[in-house]
Amino acid sequence: MPPGIDATWSHVMSLANSDLDIVTGPSGRPLLTSGLTSGTGIALAGRASAGFAGPPSPTDGLDGLSVDRLAAAGKAAFDAVASAVLLLIALPIITLLAALIWSLDGHSPFYAQPRVGRHGVVFRVWKLRSMHVDADARLARHLESDEAAAEEWRRCFKLTRDPRILPFIGNLIRRSSLDELPQLWNVLCGEMSLVGPRPFPSYHLAAFSDEFRQLRCSVMPGLTGLWQIQARSDGSLSDQEDLDTRYIRHRSFRLDLLILLRTLPAILSARGAR
Repeated sequence: MPPGIDATWSHVMSLANSDLDIVTGPSGRPLLTSGLTSGTGIALAGRASAGFAGPPSPTDGLDGLSVDRLAAAGKAAFDAVASAVLLLIALPIITLLAALIWSLDGHSPFYAQPRVGRHGVVFRVWKLRSMHVDADARLARHLESDEAAAEEWRRCFKLTRDPRILPFIGNLIRRSSLDELPQLWNVLCGEMSLVGPRPFPSYHLAAFSDEFRQLRCSVMPGLTGLWQIQARSDGSLSDQEDLDTRYIRHRSFRLDLLILLRTLPAILSARGAR
């Protein structure tokens, strides 16, 4: 991770075109409440971040390990209940979109891709299929014939003009993140959390340092996270590393709630979506 992350935090957020309030002192909690209601981005720095999202004080009467276990159990319980409710709500939308995708080419509307999860365990992430069934071959041909596209792919593993995407419906569900709805099943199965760093394919994870890979594998991957509400596809790999590291270092239930509250506005704005 680049040195001086607190000093560069404001710069990272500006790269993602986000308003930002830096919380640096005892007034941090009032600022947080204001940010939640106004939609302003909030970054936690220094002692304020430790007080807001760091470990509880020793006066709680529990050792650090007990607190960590209680926090993990609470997060898992919240994930299980919330994902079950959200999956029931999303089921009609998933069914309709699946029917539309199947009508295009007669192939399965669902797509499973191996991703690296907690402790380096590989699991299958489920998505509504937004790409042609021969997506890998289309990508290889495109990158071979277009050097600018190849450079863009090396930089962020995304393409502004992606030949793999299904016409209309593919772009629609990707820009709105509706293709991610089946991952509520991954959350319900305990393979993912509602909030955390996004699970990466192994080739994407290999682009980062050993230190960051180990840090990422220490937590459950999430359906949404700081990257999704601040940058989505706009930032670089370095920005992604900074944001994910910030979340992992200062994660808490309160921070998770903040991210969940900001996810829908981020999706509706379509900022950074591809």
